[in-house]
Amino acid sequence: MKTFVYTDVLSDLNDLETLLTALNERELHECDSILIYVDGPQWVHVSTEDLPLADEVVVARKQARERVPNKVLYFAPNPSWLSGRDAHPLTVGRLKPVRISYENDQAHVFEPLAKVELDDLIEQAMCAAVRDGLARSIVRAPAGAHFELPSQAHASHFIRLSESFDCIDSVQRTAYWIAVSLMANLEDDESPPDRTILVDHPSMLLLGTHVNLVYGGNRNVLALNGYPNESALRAAASRLLEGVVGPVTAVIGIASTGKLAKILKELAGDKEVELDFCLAFSAVDIPDGLKPLAHLPLDGYVHSADAASCSMCGPDRRKPIKIQSNSFFVSLADDKDIKLPENYFVLQRPFLDTYGVVEGALRVHFDEANEAFPRHHAYGIDVTKLLTHGGFSAEVHSKLDSLNPKPDWVLIPSHKASRLLRATIAAWRDIPVMEVGELDSAKLEVSKNPVVLVFDDKVISGQTMRDLNSELRRTRETLWKKLAHVHFFAPIVTTPSEVELSSIRKGLTTRHAWTATWHQLYWIPLPTWHKNDECPWCKEQQWLTTLAEKSDSFDSQLTLRKGVLSTKEDLGAMHCIAPAPAGHQCPPLAAGSVAGDEGSTQLQVLIATASAVQQRRTAVVDPLDPHSLTNPTRMDGFVFENAYTEPLIACSILRALKPDEVSTSMIAFLARVLRDPNTHAGAGAYQIELAIALLAGKLGTLHDIGSAWEVLRAYGVSEESLKGLGFVKAAIEPKLATG
Repeated sequence: MKTFVYTDVLSDLNDLETLLTALNERELHECDSILIYVDGPQWVHVSTEDLPLADEVVVARKQARERVPNKVLYFAPNPSWLSGRDAHPLTVGRLKPVRISYENDQAHVFEPLAKVELDDLIEQAMCAAVRDGLARSIVRAPAGAHFELPSQAHASHFIRLSESFDCIDSVQRTAYWIAVSLMANLEDDESPPDRTILVDHPSMLLLGTHVNLVYGGNRNVLALNGYPNESALRAAASRLLEGVVGPVTAVIGIASTGKLAKILKELAGDKEVELDFCLAFSAVDIPDGLKPLAHLPLDGYVHSADAASCSMCGPDRRKPIKIQSNSFFVSLADDKDIKLPENYFVLQRPFLDTYGVVEGALRVHFDEANEAFPRHHAYGIDVTKLLTHGGFSAEVHSKLDSLNPKPDWVLIPSHKASRLLRATIAAWRDIPVMEVGELDSAKLEVSKNPVVLVFDDKVISGQTMRDLNSELRRTRETLWKKLAHVHFFAPIVTTPSEVELSSIRKGLTTRHAWTATWHQLYWIPLPTWHKNDECPWCKEQQWLTTLAEKSDSFDSQLTLRKGVLSTKEDLGAMHCIAPAPAGHQCPPLAAGSVAGDEGSTQLQVLIATASAVQQRRTAVVDPLDPHSLTNPTRMDGFVFENAYTEPLIACSILRALKPDEVSTSMIAFLARVLRDPNTHAGAGAYQIELAIALLAGKLGTLHDIGSAWEVLRAYGVSEESLKGLGFVKAAIEPKLATG
């Protein structure tokens, strides 16, 4: 039965004749039924058949008989009204659509729909809700080409469902019919039971929120972050389900393989979470999978579950066009594996060779106590430790001696390192030093056209320097009438790119009434990772904590490691990487390495490699960027297998890489080494480190990794805990070789 969905809202039953008269004759002729949305106050009367509507109902029946004889007429509440209410204690029966009985005045006026009839109405109403925006959301591959979807399926079309929602009515109407489908099996006098809504991608959060509003829920709406890889997807889904109380409904916007539903169902079973599904749209029927509420009409649509079964692939045919897994945008180029040339280790080498052994100067996984508002850092340099070192302080004083013109006074920020900054200046010259908070009250007997030195221990984002510069822009006639020159000096700079450093330098030294210059001793580009989901050590700590909770027993090495990471204690120069298995030791760096001098510590190598990888991310040519639409790149397996064969360097590079930056060739190599460390010299000492990379999702999908999960069992991680966290989907064969 074909249903015509009227787009406007009926606000008064007395206007039904006007509405029916306005219907397009052709559409009216082609349809078998008509769906009309009814405004809120009228719907309350309709759903309860209140007496005030008695006269209107008589008139409406007469109008329907005259205008649309033999057509089925449906009423449904205006979804915008439902979404806009703070709370609506409507029973299920008052939310569902109704059929209007108008042929017989003696019959019941508003009749509930049988399941088959309701399912058909839901499908047609949902297709109508996205019809206007659907053309914009469908991308058809060029002739002779096809797509590889984030699920690894191959298809002739790609659908960005969120682009179909071209107005809020479209979102709310789709949400209403999803909510109705969730109540289809409930009795009409029931209230909708409480449930949590989980959507499959952040782009579906708006839809999920309105499903929650229409449904009457008061829970947060949860979202998965897409398809980084199957292991990461399982881990993310597992974390979301871990903290959920009560039933969960996974609302999947569009699907073609059913893979996500299978993973969620498996995880929910392991965690004893009551989970059901609602697949909104699909262009195909999924074998042994979910039934969509609506099928999207796509002419010429071809779909295969994977590359192996794809009829569009072949040796003489074009490779599939990939859809980016995080953004769901079309990639304009194939993935390219790139190397990490030795020149990316040159910039940081002089500093690390000279000062890398200064105790406490190099840091990983720490909260910066010297900042006014302490942040967490994955990688960093503690300049306060260096300023008390004779060689480094001598370099600072030498740079200060070179300043021209000479400063009349010094401005420093107010933070925990301020006292040391004062001492550094005092050891250089007897010159006034003021913190920014002292400017309004200070009185100096110096020139009213002074030369000022703005001095801080280091620059990461440049915000502190910018704040100090802003203070100099304010007029303070007791200190200056016009500044003659300003020097900005930070011995250490760790901005993540040359572009950012250039922006800071330009912002501080140009477009002022005075001249200004920028000074630094060393620039060591480092990633600015301040969040728990960015810092490799934070993620390691989170997984070890969770695995410990799930395991009956936990190896003492990992127990100690978990404790150290949780307290953010100083890891020490040779204990930054995961501990070596029993019978192995992690040696310092060997001779002849590009990463540092012979005997360099883990800390030195970690900072060296983090800087090298960061420079590769921001390179002018072929930057490391797996999500680029025009030039997606990942780190080549050659980097580990042939270039940097010393395990300490390889594992340090792996720490610095994000999961999506690891190429399939690197995954294949590391998985082999993890399964059999004897294939690579010295790899036995780094088995736990590689296992941590496994947990972090850097070693690919379950198919890629295979039996590599077995390594974790040697350290007290139980098969049940791995399965419970979504890392494995089948029993693990206990065949680990401990060597």
